[in-house]
Amino acid sequence: TGTKISKLQMLSDIKKKQYFTFSLLHGNEGENGAYQGISEVLDIPGNFGSVYASSIAMNKWGQAAVVEKLNLGLSSVKTMILSTHCKSQEVDLVLEAFQGKTCILKPNSMGASLLTSKITNLTKDVLLHSLRLVSDFDTHLLIQEYIEGREFTCGCLRIKNKVISLPIIEAVTKNAFLGHDEKHLTNGVEIVLYKNSSITFLTTIQEVSIKIFDFMDYCDICRLDYIVTQDEQIFFLEANTLPGLMTGSSYPRMLREAGYTITNLIEISILNYHNKKRVNKKLRYLIEH
Repeated sequence: TGTKISKLQMLSDIKKKQYFTFSLLHGNEGENGAYQGISEVLDIPGNFGSVYASSIAMNKWGQAAVVEKLNLGLSSVKTMILSTHCKSQEVDLVLEAFQGKTCILKPNSMGASLLTSKITNLTKDVLLHSLRLVSDFDTHLLIQEYIEGREFTCGCLRIKNKVISLPIIEAVTKNAFLGHDEKHLTNGVEIVLYKNSSITFLTTIQEVSIKIFDFMDYCDICRLDYIVTQDEQIFFLEANTLPGLMTGSSYPRMLREAGYTITNLIEISILNYHNKKRVNKKLRYLIEH
């Protein structure tokens, strides 16, 4: 089992030995820019990526806003956001906006679809209960209109200076909702993989995923999620800068279909790290007053 050491000791050991660290740290701190900042300041080799890209991707509200400004022809999900210490009037505004609509409640900055629920009748009691649940783990709650459609996820991979799109996966669930249980319990979701598909909207998803990846300058890998309606409107949901790499996860399946292994992925990450252009952080200037 090994010897338990502190985080400071761990960082000291990694820094001293200058190992390349392939991070598998998910969720808060692992994906939100915290360890990305530590690795940057301490100059620790690894696949951590930038603070900017990680922190924005972990912030679903912020990432959606950035993607919308890129004008990629994607549709936007009607969304409102509440602070976990919001005022009663703000809660009432949300209830008014989503009256009679099925909606999704989710933490703004948590992964794995934790504390995410599909609500067919949003009441004040339900909304306040969700705010209380989220308040121990996040500072904001998202309220999104439920979009009836098919859920697709597109993985991307950076190899040196080129970003490629991996085969797309469709996630099919019994109740048309991909929550935490559906993602992580056996038989919770049926996976349909599209390799070399000529379906127009799938090609569009791959193209916009590469553009988002490039603009955000994600590190090595990312998985981007979408919903496509019956009339083929494409709605962007979120980006995952460190998608699950477990046996049953979507990203390893995409890799396998594209001819790559997890070992290849680590090798590519090391190569990317050594080939990445470093930004000069020192620019001297004169202050005369």
